[in-house]
Parts: sequence; C-alpha cells; structure tokens
Amino acid sequence: MKKKILLAVLLLILIGGASYDYFIYSKKPTQNNSGVNIKNVKTKAPDFKLKDLDGKEISLSDFK
Repeated sequence: MKKKILLAVLLLILIGGASYDYFIYSKKPTQNNSGVNIKNVKTKAPDFKLKDLDGKEISLSDFK
C-alpha cells in the first residue's frame, strides 16, 4: 500500500515539474533588453562568399 502511495506522489511530482517547465519556459519574449519589438525587426543576412567542393566561389546572393 505504501509503495502505491509513494509511486503516485512521485508521479504527481514529475507531472507537476514538467508542466511547470512547459508553461514557464515556453513563453517567448517579444521584446529584447533595448525595448525593440523583436517580431517587427527585419534584418537581411550579410552577403558572403565561400568555395564549394569543386573550388567554385559561391555567394549567398546567388540563391536569391
């Protein structure tokens, strides 16, 4: 009987901990420390060039 109660309590603690982590850490911030709304900031990736396995130079802008 004591084992069943202990098992039930441990199961409740595990479920409670998982639920707490999910609800606390799943909220994504919409502002950074400077107060800028992250959702509305659009930045372009910088153009760069790399060589492929054949030695040909490819830039990011080649894939636009």
